[in-house]
Amino acid sequence: MTFNYTSAADTARALLVNFGQVVQLQRATEPSYDPVTGEYTPGGTATADAVAVLLPAGNDAGKQFGESGVVRVDDRKVIVEAGFEPDELTTLVDAAGSVWRFVNVVTLAPAGTAVIYKGFVRK
Repeated sequence: MTFNYTSAADTARALLVNFGQVVQLQRATEPSYDPVTGEYTPGGTATADAVAVLLPAGNDAGKQFGESGVVRVDDRKVIVEAGFEPDELTTLVDAAGSVWRFVNVVTLAPAGTAVIYKGFVRK
């Protein structure tokens, strides 16, 4: 018997739409060179709209994540819908226009199907 994790991702997205906000995820892209055509493409910024929930760090403040990171009191816990996968080079712009930088991201992906991304962001 198998479980449909795509359905779980859809349910997670519906909950985020009800209780979250539309945010913009931004990531710098690498410059590239095509040796066949000899064309150089400068780096830019990849952006995607997503639905997310920003929560206070709460009881996670002071806890350690990764090898050298500590959650600060002014950090925010974030849950983002599956899609544009954030990493530590990604910034998040919330509905109020505040810019947050991801300091930790974990993918919830049972059976290899991304359901949500969760982590911490910092101003």
